[in-house]
Amino acid sequence: MLSRVANTFYWMVRYVERADNLARLIDVNQQLLMDFERLDSERLKGFWYPIILSAGDDEAFNALYSEAGSAEVIHFLTDDLNNPNSIRSCIAQARENARTVRGVVARGRYPQAGWWRPFSKTDHEAIDRAIAAMELEGLEHRQISELSGGQQQRVFLARALAQEAHALLLDEPFTGLDRTTRTKLATLLRTLATEGRLVMASHHALESVEEIFDEVLLLKRKPIAFGSVGEVFTKANINATFSDGAWHGKEPS
Repeated sequence: MLSRVANTFYWMVRYVERADNLARLIDVNQQLLMDFERLDSERLKGFWYPIILSAGDDEAFNALYSEAGSAEVIHFLTDDLNNPNSIRSCIAQARENARTVRGVVARGRYPQAGWWRPFSKTDHEAIDRAIAAMELEGLEHRQISELSGGQQQRVFLARALAQEAHALLLDEPFTGLDRTTRTKLATLLRTLATEGRLVMASHHALESVEEIFDEVLLLKRKPIAFGSVGEVFTKANINATFSDGAWHGKEPS
């Protein structure tokens, strides 16, 4: 565990260091050029591109921008999410390296604990219960970026459980999961439903609807059908929902 923590801090510091270096480069260059004339004059445009070269990002810059004036270079190096080495991207990556499973789940307690009050015994117990309910024991100190897609979904569900939420609204939680992981997540969600929680999820993989859900609501700007899967998940209702006749799998049972 110490090795993982050390690795996390190493990369977190490296990302912050890079962001700081870029900010210094931009500031120094801008201050020097302001002593001459307007920053975007044709004569001074050539003074901005060397910053891109020094950062080693000339190939990415050339693919995104046709000119190398102050506005283009500064945006590329500071705020452009298409540049993985921009200041904004570096800070985001540093933050990602600082996120552990337990830290993310603990955020679910903020509404109860507030932003500044230390967690109480009750808060820690709620976090422990949420981690156990989503079968995340042993992963508490892992970084989110190290987890599989299914594990990440369970972490975010655990955060909602730590908040002691009774209604869970999920945005396509099964997207990108293999069949085994999807079945495991569906089982956990069914357990939550049997405990009295309301679990609702958007879902577009029609072939797995019968496997996962008990009830279904078909929407096309307005409700098309609502009820148990066996009653309303029919070929006619599906084709009424999707104008292109989206059903291409086996006939719904």
